Amino acid sequence: MRSLLLERVAEVVEEGGPPAPLPNEIAEQVLQDAGLAGSRTNAKLPPRLVLRLVAGLSLLRSLSIPDVLARVAHAWGAPPSWHGVVPVSTSIAQARDRLGLGVVVRLFERFSVYLVDNWVLDRNRWRGFVTVALDGTTFNAPDSPANVAEFGRPGGRNGSGGFPQLRLLALVSTASHFVLGCVHGPCKGKGTGELTLARQVLSLLRQDWLLLMDRGFCSYAWLKELGERPFFVRKTQGRSAIKPKKVKVIQRRRDWWVDYVPKSLRGAPSPVRLRLVRIKLPKKRGNKQRWTEFLTNLSPEDHPYEVLQDLYLKRWEVEFTFRELKCDLQQKRRVLGARLPSASCKSSTACWLHTTRSGFAWPRPRNSRRSSPANSVSVGPSGSPSSPGTPN
Repeated sequence: MRSLLLERVAEVVEEGGPPAPLPNEIAEQVLQDAGLAGSRTNAKLPPRLVLRLVAGLSLLRSLSIPDVLARVAHAWGAPPSWHGVVPVSTSIAQARDRLGLGVVVRLFERFSVYLVDNWVLDRNRWRGFVTVALDGTTFNAPDSPANVAEFGRPGGRNGSGGFPQLRLLALVSTASHFVLGCVHGPCKGKGTGELTLARQVLSLLRQDWLLLMDRGFCSYAWLKELGERPFFVRKTQGRSAIKPKKVKVIQRRRDWWVDYVPKSLRGAPSPVRLRLVRIKLPKKRGNKQRWTEFLTNLSPEDHPYEVLQDLYLKRWEVEFTFRELKCDLQQKRRVLGARLPSASCKSSTACWLHTTRSGFAWPRPRNSRRSSPANSVSVGPSGSPSSPGTPN
């Protein structure tokens, strides 16, 4: 399994092109919009340094916070007031609180727009579309009263879970694993499901994006809300699932135009007209032949049945992205490193920045503890960051 994952990562790097760097202009513009660009420039921890520290904490999880700050200062220039000594942890915590969650969220939003406009290659498109997958996942947050009150604990057979959980919904490019949008929410409670969070990313979808979804998003209200936006979703099965009404045969026993509407709304003046596609799954030894049904609004003239058979496999790239985030960036740690709800959201949002395999430029780590960067900091100019170091 590990060899297959490594092969797929190599394919993504080859297909997606070179890693996308995070331009300094975006970070400076975000700070300027927040009114923090010219504030506390002579302080030990100016906002421009703290913003890059927050991003670095999500990438260098094996190091302490002062060590990460020392690496940031080595790459971007430490204020002269340090005098070669990294500030204490309490000062760092107060500086992170002053920065706030909104600045980190705006940095991610600006960077995602930059990725779409500059790093979506035409050769990675599927028949003219940028294929993006929509899915959700959860992260364990530290067991603190504030996190429990904000996010809640998941339920189970033996009571509630051991950690409060933060739910995230992400829009992921299947070609490059770039995260193009994300939303945070509690793990339980009214209005905290994935379909509710999905409505918050509806405005991010573009007309040349093909949205790939699992059957958890096969909802009449959600598909109707998507409107003319292209999508391809796995249809739900079972007694409670909606039974589409077949209108016209496109390909016998495999492809139809259907009216997708619940029984209670069969008399609605404008039902959702979709395309129902049945795809044959590979037969396992000793099992019967299996078929899976999908719903889409792609036209059969431009996208015939034969080209749709392997389309759903692209949706699984979002699972590889979640694995990169949870196992690689977090180094298999069980919880996020923040005891406050805003800090947990800030940490998870900063993690999405590094799914591009780049982020900011960091100096090469040192293996010896005696040569820890916290003990020696190169002091740069205080007004503007110095030249970044060479990336790993």
